[in-house]
Amino acid sequence: MGLQSGAVRDAQLSARCIATSPLYAWAFQARLNNASSEATSGAWVACDANRTGLFLQVDFLKVRNVSGLMTQGQNGMYTASYQLVYSMDGQRWSMYQDEDATTKVFDGNTDDVGTVTQYFDQGPITARYIRILPLTYGGGNFALRLEILGCAWCDADSPCIAPAVCEDLVDDYECHCTPDCMQGKNCQLEIMTTAAKSCASGLQPWERALIVIFTICPLAALAVVLTFLTQR
Repeated sequence: MGLQSGAVRDAQLSARCIATSPLYAWAFQARLNNASSEATSGAWVACDANRTGLFLQVDFLKVRNVSGLMTQGQNGMYTASYQLVYSMDGQRWSMYQDEDATTKVFDGNTDDVGTVTQYFDQGPITARYIRILPLTYGGGNFALRLEILGCAWCDADSPCIAPAVCEDLVDDYECHCTPDCMQGKNCQLEIMTTAAKSCASGLQPWERALIVIFTICPLAALAVVLTFLTQR
């Protein structure tokens, strides 16, 4: 969901504390498959493995649906186990739990180069903020490179009111409403005109959806119509 690709910006990653010796280990370096350099570790490394309250945080800026994590260590160090908390507002946090309502402890890495993928057994969580809480480590300290798995708004339950078409943007989504019928962020508001009332009441949902698709991509709408006609 953008850590490895860089779609998640540096400012969206933060940590309780970072190592500065022998290499700087900023939170924004905690990207899957990131490489170290002469000055930087290429991963997040804790300032002190014995410090309490350590975390690595990702702020997606918008609410996202998160379904799992991929983790790596770096430079001989790795995070062997961790917990996860998530939040909608950065103030109230929920601990990820197993189906029996006990706090989930995720198995992390056993070396500094392998990738371990963990999917959420209870299904995706909905959150803007994700925090990794490291518990145990190997190689002398916590080191973490990370990718978060999941989907944006339009790949899950669409926020757009049918038959609107949802389009994912970098940090948001856009609902393409039925022309002259609906309006609003989620196409939830009727346009109260005579033409709009006629439009809303005179068309079937699939017909209104086709109008929206035609507005966005005429060729796609034409393909739908041709497919329908050939099957009749």
